[in-house]
Amino acid sequence: MKDDEFKGLPDDTDEWIRLLQSDDGRATREHLDAGRAIYYRDADTPIGLCIKKYPDGHRELVRFSVEHGEQFVSNLPPCVRLGLLDGTLDVRDDFNDPLPADLLDLFESVAKSAKAANDALDDALAFIDESNIRIERLTKAK
Repeated sequence: MKDDEFKGLPDDTDEWIRLLQSDDGRATREHLDAGRAIYYRDADTPIGLCIKKYPDGHRELVRFSVEHGEQFVSNLPPCVRLGLLDGTLDVRDDFNDPLPADLLDLFESVAKSAKAANDALDDALAFIDESNIRIERLTKAK
């Protein structure tokens, strides 16, 4: 990571906790959409290891060392990630075992609805921002 990428990052732990608690997964989606892997840990990830997930969905256990950098440990099976509610869950790739078709359809429907709601909210917020700018201009013009 370049030094300029650290600008704007919080120094204190409380701010990091607040940012992590309010994480909406946007950075994860941006990295994966840009073709870059992400790194994370689950509660059951072995100590000293982390999970590397690639844009195509496959996952690996990796470790890092000063001497060797990133080291591959093993491949991991696909799994359910907490992306259903924000529309990022790929139900065809994110489950260990095959699911019944009607359940897959239901998950896809919920995921699409959640994504549509998030998109509508983004549009509404953008409209509000534009309206505020117009109002500001009108009040300054008077």
